[in-house]
Amino acid sequence: MHIVMVTVGTRGDVQPFVGIGKGLAREGHRVTIATHDDFASFVSEHGLGFRAVGGSFKKLVESELGRQWIESGDSMRRYFELSRLVFEPLLATWMRDAHEAVLDADAVVFHSLTRGANDCAEKRGIPAIGVGLAPGYPSGEHCLFFPRAPFGWLRRWLGEQSMRGFWKLGRAQYDAYRRGEGLEPFRTANPWSEMVRAGMHFLYVYSRHVGAAPAEWPDNIHVTGACTLDTTGGWSSGPDPHPSCAAP
Repeated sequence: MHIVMVTVGTRGDVQPFVGIGKGLAREGHRVTIATHDDFASFVSEHGLGFRAVGGSFKKLVESELGRQWIESGDSMRRYFELSRLVFEPLLATWMRDAHEAVLDADAVVFHSLTRGANDCAEKRGIPAIGVGLAPGYPSGEHCLFFPRAPFGWLRRWLGEQSMRGFWKLGRAQYDAYRRGEGLEPFRTANPWSEMVRAGMHFLYVYSRHVGAAPAEWPDNIHVTGACTLDTTGGWSSGPDPHPSCAAP
């Protein structure tokens, strides 16, 4: 089976996919990782195929606007404003790159922040699984962007608003892209929730020391444990209940 894994962002967004990909390759699958040009050699040196998506992320974040975006994390309003300025001009190209990267895939694994890969999989009728690196799906137990919110209902509401804020980014372009591919645009302000309700599986690849899966999450959202390339040496928080995610 040819599995294409699509991810965008920094090394922290790519390395867990390399770990998962090496595990899949050990099981006999052909694995290709589609990500930024910056990581071509990193992916290849681990024996996985590489396809380019989204140009250079390093150049993007080293630009003046990119640095402002990186430094805006203490203000969600500023963060989303800068996200729109940084990423909306690039979104159409990134979606097309991701779409083309999975045209010959038998299955797709996609970072939850990407668009295009899962939509192409939907059009082609092949399996797609989303991967998140932090517990971003709303719940009353935690809120990724507002961890100190004191009440369960407030954490859930803030988590939902954060997800809606993300999906506002380039939404008109995304809807137009789906229409162009003969797919119906998502009906709600939070397509992730629609995907989950439709039965798509999402994996959150973080350790139990970050948090267990909230009881209110549906059964098709899974906390797998941290997925790493090297678990030897250095600091350890103790044994992870899902060590199979690690790849040497």
